[in-house]
Amino acid sequence: MKNAYSFFELIIVLFISSLLIVFTLKFSNELNLAQEENYKLEIYKLELNSTRIFLQKNIHELKANLKYTNKTLFFKEQILLKEVSNFSLQSNVNYININIEIANKIDQNWILKK
Repeated sequence: MKNAYSFFELIIVLFISSLLIVFTLKFSNELNLAQEENYKLEIYKLELNSTRIFLQKNIHELKANLKYTNKTLFFKEQILLKEVSNFSLQSNVNYININIEIANKIDQNWILKK
């Protein structure tokens, strides 16, 4: 009788341990996927910020040298930014309004003063 009770305890402990291991692995996998997605978003944000700084520095050449074709933004025929989903540029006397969306995830509107 005592051996049967010990065997039953062993089975319960193994079952609980197995459940714990399975859910821990599942949680760590989901955490890893979320971390990869956050990493990609941060890279997109960094690319957008560097593009904004570059455009602000070259603001007087934007109208003539900035082109958007095939989801790629070009400056003087050189690739400036890839995976651009949407881009529009509106020029005014005092400022330039740029609306840009990258990878259908991050949408930003920039107003650059001349």
